[in-house]
Amino acid sequence: MKAFFILPTTMILAFLTIFLVTQQLQPYISEKLFYKEAEEQYKLNHLLENGLTLLKRDITSQSFSPQYTYRFQNGSVSYTATADEFSYSIEITVKSAHNKQYRAWAKLRKIDGVVMEWKEKHRSE
Repeated sequence: MKAFFILPTTMILAFLTIFLVTQQLQPYISEKLFYKEAEEQYKLNHLLENGLTLLKRDITSQSFSPQYTYRFQNGSVSYTATADEFSYSIEITVKSAHNKQYRAWAKLRKIDGVVMEWKEKHRSE
């Protein structure tokens, strides 16, 4: 009688142990995914700042082209620009090495590259 009782009890205890460990690990896994996503957003913002700095430099140095892509180690920043009398309307696309994307629209003064308007379009994968 005891031989038939040991195996089911062991199986139930093993199942409960695995279930409890899985339930305890779930918040840590979710938190890790959140931090990974936040880190990716920081990388996108850093790429955007680097690209915008180079774009402003190109505008003030007169080596500006209406379409260009800056390539960095962590991704790329590309822009398409249209000009009017006093400013450039620029659509900026930032792509990370992990295929995350950020798009923005900016209006920069031709003389000194100062941002006059800024609109974020969306972030996507």
